[in-house]
Amino acid sequence: MLKRIEPTHYLTFNFYDDYSMVSAEEKMNKWYADIHHRLLGAHPNKLPENRLMPMVGLPEYTLSRHIHYHVVARITADRQDWFLRAAPKRWKAIVKTGELHITRFDGTVTGLETAAVYSTKCSSHVEWYIPAGYRGSAFEARLGRTRH
Repeated sequence: MLKRIEPTHYLTFNFYDDYSMVSAEEKMNKWYADIHHRLLGAHPNKLPENRLMPMVGLPEYTLSRHIHYHVVARITADRQDWFLRAAPKRWKAIVKTGELHITRFDGTVTGLETAAVYSTKCSSHVEWYIPAGYRGSAFEARLGRTRH
């Protein structure tokens, strides 16, 4: 599944506060819609699939029981620099206590595999996160909806 979206970046969404999984995903969906609109100039429903920003991630709880998400995403090549500057600021505006860490993939399968292993160390398959606004085909055959 992760290879199918051809990810370019690994993101860690930190909340550093008490959020339920539902309220955390509401914040992430708000960020996704906002950054998608700012990044690509339109809501995901109004763009062709090759311009979408697919993301998939897994939640994990810190020792202090604060949720955070490990996410892989594909950012179009012409908007990557802007994304690296704007995305953390938009996250901080939505989650005042939060922080967003972004790492570019090095383009190797090893980088993606390392991210997948690290992301799944404490999660189960029932906890996948896919933005509510994403309507592309990257996950249709495997998921069909955001939560299983």
